[in-house]
Amino acid sequence: MKWDNVFPGRDFRKDVEIVLGRISDVYGVEYPEGYVDVLVEKYKEKVPFPHVFIRTGEDRLKSINKDYQRILEKVKNGGKILDYGAGYGESGRLLVNDGCSKENIVMFDVVPKTKEMGYDLFLDQYEWDDNFVVANPEDFSFENEFDVVYSGSVFHCISHEDDRKKYLQNAFNALKEGGEFIGTTLGGNKSKDEYLFLPDKADFENYLRDVGFGEIEVKEGENPSPHGTGFNCSRLWFSAWK
Repeated sequence: MKWDNVFPGRDFRKDVEIVLGRISDVYGVEYPEGYVDVLVEKYKEKVPFPHVFIRTGEDRLKSINKDYQRILEKVKNGGKILDYGAGYGESGRLLVNDGCSKENIVMFDVVPKTKEMGYDLFLDQYEWDDNFVVANPEDFSFENEFDVVYSGSVFHCISHEDDRKKYLQNAFNALKEGGEFIGTTLGGNKSKDEYLFLPDKADFENYLRDVGFGEIEVKEGENPSPHGTGFNCSRLWFSAWK
């Protein structure tokens, strides 16, 4: 999606500089001279998931607050985690940056361009190829493999009802018995939105229950419009156990 169509009046080059600066600060990535211009030229006509791009480097996985430390310790101690809808793959890189083994982390997404942009942003091409799966949803084949499945702002982007149910069913199936499905999604906006699905807390709990989750916790809070994007709704934080 073209930058000006999503964020009218914003300077794409300036936003690229800001994002690369954050990534450099958090992950220690060193960019060659002129690299901002390289990215601007490559992505000026189409940025995959621009709302994700503008927040890259903000440690979004840590938005699950105290639960992040619990998940971090679990993965450090050998637990396996799936980032389901990984986007650029920042969450996996964050876990490694905080001391986890890459061998315990798998990332999955359906859009090849997001994987490519992740390599462009983090300058680690091929380092994640064995751990980053890009495939169609119907080719999702994980069964009883993971201690944790993480979903960061994915559910509200799924347009069709059957696809939403399939997404959650896949998450349930991928977990080991006793495993945890954890993450966030937008919701609670009573007005209709053309592009996003925004369930309220009770609706989302029912979605989780319908695919087989037993113990379910969903909390709702404010989600102020990030970076002046002009869109306000609530955010749901959830945990559900198999």
